[in-house]
Amino acid sequence: MYKKILLAYDGSESGQRALLDCHEIAQWSQSEIRLIAVMQLPMSGLTLEGGMYDDTLLLSEKVRYQAILDAGLGKLN
Repeated sequence: MYKKILLAYDGSESGQRALLDCHEIAQWSQSEIRLIAVMQLPMSGLTLEGGMYDDTLLLSEKVRYQAILDAGLGKLN
């Protein structure tokens, strides 16, 4: 039935329930699960006129989201 399942995962309670549901479906249908995280572009000094892209915020957000995805993968094992 399903060959691949793509789940946007944020680590929230509802996201964790969806992860477990997808895991059950994947086991039943012998499919592959892929997790993704979508993050906003980090900006500092955000005003009505605009803001500045912050490279250091980007790095810390990448680390934070990677930890969320790693925790989700850990729940699948």
